[in-house]
Amino acid sequence: MNRIYVKSEEVAKSMYRRKKERCFTTEDVMRLHWNRQGHDAIEWARLRIKRLREDGLVENLSKEEALALTGDKRRVLYRFTEAALQQWGLDK
Repeated sequence: MNRIYVKSEEVAKSMYRRKKERCFTTEDVMRLHWNRQGHDAIEWARLRIKRLREDGLVENLSKEEALALTGDKRRVLYRFTEAALQQWGLDK
């Protein structure tokens, strides 16, 4: 079986280019999965975000910031750290 291995850095760069407001949700990452929806895609997205957080590339927005951007108390938003953006030359 062929598998495509995606590096965390590639996911992060793709999410940054898609969401210029520098924040994203699990559903946004889920759209990068080949299936785009369903249980496999959401589990894959959660694992990607977990690994990005472990690598220090992503951090959670505070509840107040997330509420101001989305108006939804339940939604968790993530953003890239400034150090990661500078490392890739994306901080402009």
